[in-house]
Amino acid sequence: MRADLPAVVTRIDDAAERRRIFCAFVADLTQPPNPARLPRPTHLQDGEAGSPLLELHFGVFSTTTPATTPATTTDTTNQGDTPCAL
Repeated sequence: MRADLPAVVTRIDDAAERRRIFCAFVADLTQPPNPARLPRPTHLQDGEAGSPLLELHFGVFSTTTPATTPATTTDTTNQGDTPCAL
């Protein structure tokens, strides 16, 4: 199947938003089981510093930047990094 879908990509440059998202990645990567055999612990700074972060929206959308989801949990599994506030 092949389709052309309307989409908008937004680069995420806001430091607080990037940290919130990367904290979620780190929390997920440090949970058992580890089928990808990734090195542990996974640290926040390993990915946050130089990685581009993009948000992709498909379908009907407005010309304004989409709102972000509010933080609701705290993750402290990143061992040695500043605790993530998710």
